[in-house]
Amino acid sequence: MATTKVKFNDYKPSMLPEIIMDVVKDLDNSCTYDLSITKHADKKTVSQNAYFHKLVDILRLEMNWSFTRMKNHLVGSYGAILGENLVMLTVPPEEMREVERPHTKYVKTDIVTDSYGVEFEGHWYRLYKNVADMNTYEMAKLITGTVQECENLGLDVITPDEKAYLEELLRGNNAKVDSCES
Repeated sequence: MATTKVKFNDYKPSMLPEIIMDVVKDLDNSCTYDLSITKHADKKTVSQNAYFHKLVDILRLEMNWSFTRMKNHLVGSYGAILGENLVMLTVPPEEMREVERPHTKYVKTDIVTDSYGVEFEGHWYRLYKNVADMNTYEMAKLITGTVQECENLGLDVITPDEKAYLEELLRGNNAKVDSCES
């Protein structure tokens, strides 16, 4: 199956027939084809995911933290924010650090009164995307921050070539604005 990627905002709408003809010109005329247009999504690579989780494991052993606590710390420090609103939970921060999902970062605690007049502690958290839902750029940011934490502890975990690759990913996508984000 042939796949052709076309960035439509580089073309005028009147050019659409020309673009389609350019894509299909080399196809076998005796066959029937289905044409599909889907929104492009930059997804992280399997190697980015594996590398991040390897770094989480290295750091958690150095810090003597659980894997989940370390991952939550890193995602809350360098991950992609999920929406702008904070959420209030009754779960205290020390327990939320050990919750795999959702990834959260503690913001503050308020004393809240419910509709029956009972006071309780409400803990405000910022939500972060799950690692599985991050795109290539978001993963590069997460890995770059994680590598920096490793380097701050004197752990050598990245080659110069890998560092240059991550910097290139960040540089290439830094100005990218996805107005079609779902």
